[in-house]
Amino acid sequence: DSGGTDSYIEYEISGGQSWTTGLDNSDSDKFVISDGSIGANNAVEITPSTQAINFPGDTSTDGDLHVNVAGKGILLKEGSNAVMGGGTLSGGTVTISTTAVLTASRIFLTNTLNANALKADTITDATSFVVTGTTSDTFNWLIINPT
Repeated sequence: DSGGTDSYIEYEISGGQSWTTGLDNSDSDKFVISDGSIGANNAVEITPSTQAINFPGDTSTDGDLHVNVAGKGILLKEGSNAVMGGGTLSGGTVTISTTAVLTASRIFLTNTLNANALKADTITDATSFVVTGTTSDTFNWLIINPT
């Protein structure tokens, strides 16, 4: 719509709950799922430029992501520029290349070979981090970035 208004579809049960999906023109054209009118009570927002998914929150969830079925969880893709993966130390060190890492990142390391300590060192924003430990340890890593 070139007129500067929201484009949306409203789902409503007469005398009951209503939900709206559409594009919020006043908020960077985000795709939203809203409990009512767009922009007022958005439950989910997807930003077009980054495809980031935001849960703005309400009084029941406060923006938290809930997985309410036992045996279900969050699935993260591994591979190039991922937030999760594995590695093997060579001579007690290895550089993990990923654009997902920031100097503020929390990097969680789990040694899969033994109980030897591992440490994340030398974080270079949007490039890499270095893991140090004992020779040839294998490990898994997970990056969580604060908002």
